[in-house]
Amino acid sequence: MQQSLPKITIFGAGCIGCYLAGVLYPAFEQLPHKLTLVGRLALLDAIREKGLKISDYLGLERNISGPINLISEPKKQSTECADVLLITVKCTAIATSLHDMAPYIDNNTLIICLQNGIGSEQPLIQAYPQNKVLTGVVGFNSLALSPTHYHRGTSGSVEIEADENVNLAALMRLFKQQQLPAMQVDNIEQVRWGKLLLNLNNCLNALSGIPLKQQLSERAYRQLLARAMSETLQLLKRANIKPAKMTRVAPFWLPVILALPNALFKRLANKMLAIDPLARSSMWHDIMAQRITEIDFINGAVLDLGQALAIQTPVNHQLVTLIKQAETAAVGSPRLSAAQLQQKINLPI
Repeated sequence: MQQSLPKITIFGAGCIGCYLAGVLYPAFEQLPHKLTLVGRLALLDAIREKGLKISDYLGLERNISGPINLISEPKKQSTECADVLLITVKCTAIATSLHDMAPYIDNNTLIICLQNGIGSEQPLIQAYPQNKVLTGVVGFNSLALSPTHYHRGTSGSVEIEADENVNLAALMRLFKQQQLPAMQVDNIEQVRWGKLLLNLNNCLNALSGIPLKQQLSERAYRQLLARAMSETLQLLKRANIKPAKMTRVAPFWLPVILALPNALFKRLANKMLAIDPLARSSMWHDIMAQRITEIDFINGAVLDLGQALAIQTPVNHQLVTLIKQAETAAVGSPRLSAAQLQQKINLPI
């Protein structure tokens, strides 16, 4: 059974990549060379020294002290081509990482992009036209509690574009064996837009500087999110794109529920999405680390669709502007209150 395991390389030792490595590790414990994690030297050195820990909001805790195949500089280390290459770097890093991915790719490698937003796969499709390149979404939030501890803070599953590739089927089985919800889906465009609707909150979380649960408990922040979602849903309707249902609530109901008074929202929100008090958005992490964010692939994708349809998107446009300003300032989150954001977006509630 172990010998039939596909060789899986996770390119991107960030919050998602490290968490997925920790999830898959038990299946590869006796064959660690078949599971590779590629990332920055400092992070991988920390994992070598302290081991890798993962946890989740349901109470899972796993400490991994056994060997993990960690690679920081593929061109200086012995590498093997992967059967499955999971791309978990940020959207912004794919084009600049193509050279570093090359040692893991041959004509038979299945490439799977697991990023937020729309369009991240295009550089890979152009660079590797002979390979199957699939897209997918990670429907949960992963938070770095320390450089070696990664915490899944929300519900959600890994959803990947359906394909008959045998190694994709093996990957799905491995996720499910380790109790991580995973599935193949036929309507990946709808799923990606459904996830993007939820990810519209990433920039609000980054701009507020507070945990997701705290932010969503404040009606004024939720009303801003509802405006951004309503704007996006209008575009999707015009483009004949039906976003997938990513919570227990249909997408077109999300703005309505978000705008409810706190008491009603709290009663319904527990049924929509379980959120750990520690959870924050990946965009908050990027802003705090003074990195370029994925805003162009999330709210920016809304702007692109609006431009294609000749429809104005003032809320998402201003949110993109505010994130760009925070990137330029490079001092972390501006910690804007909901009232300050309402004023800057110039949409009184």
